[in-house]
Amino acid sequence: MTSFVPHPPGAAAGVSDPRRWSRTDWISDAVPHLAYGLAAYATLLALEED
Repeated sequence: MTSFVPHPPGAAAGVSDPRRWSRTDWISDAVPHLAYGLAAYATLLALEED
């Protein structure tokens, strides 16, 4: 069975500290989120065209 309990962000879990991230770290974190958002938006637009 899949757990639907959300995982805490890295900072809250003490795994990562975004205050210490470099520009490259921020870009490598943001790009997948942006790609996912664009794909979700494109899918929504495609489904609304019907």
